[in-house]
Amino acid sequence: PWVSIANILQFQPGKVLSYVLYFGMRVYAFQKKWFVAAQWPGRLSLWTVLALLLSLCYLFTLRQLLASASLGMYLAFLFTKSFFCVVSLMVFTMWAHLHWNRPSRIDALLASNSYFIYITHLLIVIILQLVLSFWSGGPVFVKFVMIAVASIFLSCGISQYALRPHPRLTVIGIFALWIIVIISSNLK
Repeated sequence: PWVSIANILQFQPGKVLSYVLYFGMRVYAFQKKWFVAAQWPGRLSLWTVLALLLSLCYLFTLRQLLASASLGMYLAFLFTKSFFCVVSLMVFTMWAHLHWNRPSRIDALLASNSYFIYITHLLIVIILQLVLSFWSGGPVFVKFVMIAVASIFLSCGISQYALRPHPRLTVIGIFALWIIVIISSNLK
């Protein structure tokens, strides 16, 4: 459920704990200079085990919540989910720092095209979802992987070979595609 205060401040109460944890982790990381000094608290293996344990707790509380909804189980679910998300963020950040924190050609290509990839990816994802919507019997995970991989390659390719050399023409083409998608989605 959403809470609206004076129709200005709108939020989901269930996500407040996650936001507080993320903000607190960011303040703590800034104070300890995690990203400057590269001194992470603990070891990656310990954080990974903790994330796995929390994922099991998360699944257990979710199952219990779906079986018998109560305020106590809902709060346990929210706490477990919030801590699982924060610990997973920590695992991913530590892993990324260990393995991606060096320059490469792919990183340079993605960095130089990041804005254009951001502009084009949503349209590509929507079009690919519409194309795969006719495949009703297919496994959801397979569809997700197909759309994720194709949208990454297509948005990078469009950015590198169309948007950068011909920005005005490509923007007109993207705008035209948006109009086609909107019109075709209203025809159903």
